[in-house]
Amino acid sequence: KGYVESRPVIADDKVIFGAWDTNLYALNKETGDLVWKWNNGHPRLHFSPAAVYPVVANGKVFITAPDRYFTALDATTGKEVWRTKAHQVRETVGISEDKQQVYSRCMNDSIVAIKTTTDTPEVLWKIDAQYGYDHNACMPIEQNGMVVSATKNGEITAVRATDGAIIWKHKIGNCIINTLVPVSDTDWVLTTTNGIVAGISAK
Repeated sequence: KGYVESRPVIADDKVIFGAWDTNLYALNKETGDLVWKWNNGHPRLHFSPAAVYPVVANGKVFITAPDRYFTALDATTGKEVWRTKAHQVRETVGISEDKQQVYSRCMNDSIVAIKTTTDTPEVLWKIDAQYGYDHNACMPIEQNGMVVSATKNGEITAVRATDGAIIWKHKIGNCIINTLVPVSDTDWVLTTTNGIVAGISAK
C-alpha cells in the first residue's frame, strides 16, 4: 500500500524494512514470506517508519520515525521491547561497530546514544551538537570510533563514539546531505540533493 525507500537490514533469516504504508516488515529472506509486521498505531501515512534504515543488535531491531519515537522491537517476533519519545528523534538511526549502542540525531541540536543490551532505553550519552532544527533522514554511521551524520542544511558533524564529544564539523553547502558511506578508517563519500558527489577526509 506504499512504496519502499529505505535500505533493508538482514537479521539472521529475515529481511527487515519499512514502507510508506505505516508498517515495518520482516520477511523470510529465502522465500519472501511474511514473518511479522509492526506499525506504530498512527493511521496517517506520513508517520510511517519508512525513511529510516533499521539496525539490529542483541536480538532487537531499532528504528525511529516521524512520530518522534525511538523504538526497539524483538527481531524474532516484532513485539515492542521499549519505545520512548524522550529525545524527539526522527528517521535517523545508526549502530556502533561493536553493536553495544545505537545512535540517533534528534530534531533539535542533540545526538543520543542508547544501550542495545537492555530492555529499557538506557541513555549512554547525549550531547548538544549545535546544528539547530533538523529533520534530514541521514543515518549516523560509525567508523573507526567516529560517528558521522549530516543535516538538511549541508553540515556534517563527526562525534566520538565513546562519549559524543565533537571531533569536527564541516559545511559542504546548503542542501540535504544523504547518508555518508565510509571507504576507509578516515575517508567518506557522500551525495547531496543538488547533485554533488564529494569525498571527505578526517586526516
